[in-house]
Amino acid sequence: MDRFEYFSAAGEVVVVLQIDGADVIFVGPYDLSQSLGVVGQVEHPLVVETITRIVGRCAEKGVCAGLFCCTPESARHWMGQGARFILYGIDTGLFTAACRAAVKELKEG
Repeated sequence: MDRFEYFSAAGEVVVVLQIDGADVIFVGPYDLSQSLGVVGQVEHPLVVETITRIVGRCAEKGVCAGLFCCTPESARHWMGQGARFILYGIDTGLFTAACRAAVKELKEG
C-alpha cells in the first residue's frame, strides 16, 4: 500500500486539544493534506498555503513553528519561512539509507 492509499484508508481522526501555553505548534503535513482533501499531496498549493499561514501566525505570536519534512529541500524551504522545529525523515527510512550506504561502501572496497 503506498502512502496515498494509506491516507485515504486511514479514516477520520478526532483531535482534542487542551492548551495551557505552547512552546511549539507542530504541523503534520500529511495529516493536514488529508484534512484539506488532498490526501498525501504535501506540496499541493492548498497545503503549502496553509502551512505558510500557520508559520506566519506563529512568528507573529512568538511561538516556535514546526513540521515534518521528507527531504532536505523541504526542510530548508520551511526553515527559510521561519519554522524552527524540524523533524526530518522517518527512522526506518534513515536507517535503511545508512545500511545501504554501508553495504555499498563495503562492496566498493
